[in-house]
Amino acid sequence: STTNIPQPQDADTEESFFDAGETPQETIATTTTTTTPSQTLSSIIPVWKWNIPKTDSKETLVAFFRALAFAGVEFLRYTTVDVCNSIRCKAIPLSRILQQEEDNDNDDDSTIMNLDKQVTIAQVCMAGLPSFADAITEGTNLDARRVVILSPDLGTLRILPYATNTALVMGSVHDQEGGGSGISPLCTRGLLARVVELASRVYGLTFTVGAELEFGLFHEPNNDTNNNTPIPIDQSNFANSTLLNQRDGFLGDL
Repeated sequence: STTNIPQPQDADTEESFFDAGETPQETIATTTTTTTPSQTLSSIIPVWKWNIPKTDSKETLVAFFRALAFAGVEFLRYTTVDVCNSIRCKAIPLSRILQQEEDNDNDDDSTIMNLDKQVTIAQVCMAGLPSFADAITEGTNLDARRVVILSPDLGTLRILPYATNTALVMGSVHDQEGGGSGISPLCTRGLLARVVELASRVYGLTFTVGAELEFGLFHEPNNDTNNNTPIPIDQSNFANSTLLNQRDGFLGDL
C-alpha cells in the first residue's frame, strides 16, 4: 500500500508551496508504509524546488504549518549564528502555534502572522559567550538581562534528517526596542548583508562561496576491550598517495 502526502495550497490563489508547473505526483512521490510521513516530507522539499509561503496570507501559513504537523513535525527550531560561529537556537512546539491560532480570531494578535515576535534570546548569547563554555566574556558589556528577537526566514525552513520531529528555520536578530523592527548590531546575518551590499554598491564586487567537505576514517571501537577511543584506519601523512592506494575500493564505493 502507498500513502500520498497532500500538497498544501493557498485557498485563494491555488499556488503551491513547490515550483509551479509540477504536479503533486512529480514532486511528492508515493511511499510505502514503512516510511514515516516526516521522512517523506523532508525528502520532497529539496533546496532548488522550495518556494517561500506567502507570509502575508494567514490562510496559507496555517495550511503550511498544518502540513508540517501532519508530517510529524512537533517543534519549530529558531536558529541563528553568533559572532563565534556557534549555532544558537530555541524551539517552540508547533502545536502551540496552531492552538493559539485557533483560539484567536484577531489578525493583529495572530501567532502565525507574528512569527517574528515569538522567540527571544539573551544578548549575551550572541556576542558575550565563547563557543566552549557558558562564561560571560569580560569587556563585552553584555549580560542575560537584555534580549534580542529572533525573526525567522521561512525560505530556509528544513525538516532535520537527524531529528525528523523538528523543523529548523534560520533567522535574523532584531533589537527588542522598537518592536523588533531594527536589525541588531549583534546579528551576523545583518552584518553579512551590509558587507555584500557595500561591496556591490561601492566597489562593484560580488562574492562566490564554495563549501569544502572533509572527513576522517576510523575503525569501529573495540567493545571487547572497553576501549571507545576512535582509531584511524591508517598512519599515512597528509596528502600522501598511500592511503588512496590502500582504500581504493572504499573510495570507489563512496
